[in-house]
Amino acid sequence: MRAKGVTQATNAVVHPWLKQQVSEILAALPPVWEPQAALRPWETWGWDAVRQQEWGLDDPLPPIRLILIWDNLTGHKNRELVQWLVRQGVLPLYTPIGGVLAELGGVGATDCSAPSALGTASPERRGGDGVAGSGGGGVEPAPHSL
Repeated sequence: MRAKGVTQATNAVVHPWLKQQVSEILAALPPVWEPQAALRPWETWGWDAVRQQEWGLDDPLPPIRLILIWDNLTGHKNRELVQWLVRQGVLPLYTPIGGVLAELGGVGATDCSAPSALGTASPERRGGDGVAGSGGGGVEPAPHSL
């Protein structure tokens, strides 16, 4: 989790900060070894051609590198921001969907940074089937209350 104290939380303040933070996180991630790993294709998460077109994303999308779970707020659905995230390989998941996945153990904050969660670890370093939380070297989500 990253935070910054501000006196206002308008899109003009939050969006540039978020882009900077996401860029730093992505720069620190290992390279993508398996672009077609089970959780990397956008279609797996409901981003088919129709949805991509709805968001104005005509170019082929990069493999998913990071999952961003955040609130279902209007500013988080800003077209320019979502386009930027997707073009960086960041999948935005909105609550309650994102929260439900975390609760079910499908995706947790720790899974997103685990090299095996999205197939970023080299095959030599990854054991098992490469799915986070399945014994393949991933990390189980930390328990939390609502």
